[in-house]
Amino acid sequence: MKKYFYLLLIPLCMGLAACSKDDEKTTEQTNVIEEKDISPLIGTWERVIKNSNNYGSGWWEQINTETYTFKDDGTYYYSDIADYNENGNTDSKTMEEEKGIYTYDSTTRTLSIIPDDNRALSFIVLTLADNILTLMGEDGGKRTFSKKN
Repeated sequence: MKKYFYLLLIPLCMGLAACSKDDEKTTEQTNVIEEKDISPLIGTWERVIKNSNNYGSGWWEQINTETYTFKDDGTYYYSDIADYNENGNTDSKTMEEEKGIYTYDSTTRTLSIIPDDNRALSFIVLTLADNILTLMGEDGGKRTFSKKN
């Protein structure tokens, strides 16, 4: 009877050893996939918004350029620069500028940014492909950026 017990015990031990080895491969593969998912985010993304209007005998135009730069070390830089032109008189003004850290969860497609002033912002990444990044903010508004580099 002991002989049969040991014969049954051997395949069981081999099966457990095989499971352990497979688990390690799965963990390594998951890490590689996550790294590939975040790499398209790294770089500089730009969105240009143009507004213009005619009034009376004059006109005005405003061009806002929003830029996010995501680095592979987990930091980011954001700027919003407005260029004005009213009846031929031009001006440029930095509307907003910030830097901080970011995280991206590819499973939930959540981009979290934390500026240096520690107010956290979250975006759902709707599109991250073909040099297009579309973000949906907490207010439901959507913003589409093009990759610059």
